Amino acid sequence: MRSSVYFAKEEIKNQYYSLETGSSEDKNLYTLLNTAFDSIMEDAFCGVQIPKNQIPKKYLKEYGIDNLWKINLSHSWRLVYSVASAGDGTITIIVEWFDHKEYERRFKY
Repeated sequence: MRSSVYFAKEEIKNQYYSLETGSSEDKNLYTLLNTAFDSIMEDAFCGVQIPKNQIPKKYLKEYGIDNLWKINLSHSWRLVYSVASAGDGTITIIVEWFDHKEYERRFKY
């Protein structure tokens, strides 16, 4: 099912676009995220669903989401997003991306 991709906050969107002109590591992350976004646009459910009881309270409070998905990017990066219905289609809301260490902190692993 095709999906449109949106960012949960303007700040996240700005961080994403700033990667394009950043350091070589930033540019690499930008490319990884673009590849993930392409996959999500083709199939919003391409990631791994995170069990509802493991969704950080911060996300529930800040975004009011009731589902969360994860894509493991290479180089130990993680992308988390939510999927919602919009009329007769699906939208994907990019919540956050971070390295594996920060991911473990956020999810208290």
